[in-house]
Amino acid sequence: MNIDGSRSLRALVLRTAVAGCALVAAIGAAEVVRAGEGPTAEQVLDAFVEAAGGKEAHARIANRVTRGRMEVAGQNIELRVTIWAARPNKTYLTIDSELTGKIERGTLGDLAWENSAMMGPQIKEGQEKADLLREANFDRWAAWREVYEKVELSGVEPVKDRPAYKVLATPRDGKLQTLYFDQETKLLVRHDLTLDNAMGSIPVRSFYEDYRKVDGIAVPFGAKTEMMGQTLSLVGESVEHNVELPPDRFEPPAAIRELLQGAKEPGAEQQGAGKTSPDP
Repeated sequence: MNIDGSRSLRALVLRTAVAGCALVAAIGAAEVVRAGEGPTAEQVLDAFVEAAGGKEAHARIANRVTRGRMEVAGQNIELRVTIWAARPNKTYLTIDSELTGKIERGTLGDLAWENSAMMGPQIKEGQEKADLLREANFDRWAAWREVYEKVELSGVEPVKDRPAYKVLATPRDGKLQTLYFDQETKLLVRHDLTLDNAMGSIPVRSFYEDYRKVDGIAVPFGAKTEMMGQTLSLVGESVEHNVELPPDRFEPPAAIRELLQGAKEPGAEQQGAGKTSPDP
């Protein structure tokens, strides 16, 4: 596989890992859509939140550890993934395979970073940083009114032969997204969005399935992401809540700390210190 292909796979792997676990990051209070009434977009989102567990179940969750494997369609490639997450937006993700080596990604406060053998340490900036921090929000769905400045019901479309409400959602700090909620279960089953990174603006389409209740929270143990002509599946193997974590679990690794320190040193900007994105 050439460098461009490896970069594409790396981006797909990271997106799938984050997308497959983003749904379990936030469940809160909801207003259930009343039978016989045509729902608004707000009611559809609120019904999803309620169907996924509700405010009380979510309030009992302080952190989450998700483990699973990813498989690239049509190729004999399997990757191991682990994601740690906690309030308000702390995340640490690792992916390991012979093809990619170890990939790390994390968020902490206003910091979003990534580190890998192929691309080196990076501090994310601009829209890519905004996207990562938004997805890392542990209470993202419970606080969806703070995340999205506008939501609009666009009709009903089938997702895997089941009718789903189609909602156009505009984030306060990003591009338009399209959310599909199963009419019967009220759960999010498809999520279309565009991501910005070093390779440009990339359309991404993710499907969620195999929801299971873990500590009262509906968790999608299956996720499939389509991006740049490739399809990657995430299979969740375990989800744990309220785990005792090391105090430094979400601290960035030494390579990232060195970049941060270099960016603070006098003259660092003129010298080009503090790499913030991969080479084109």
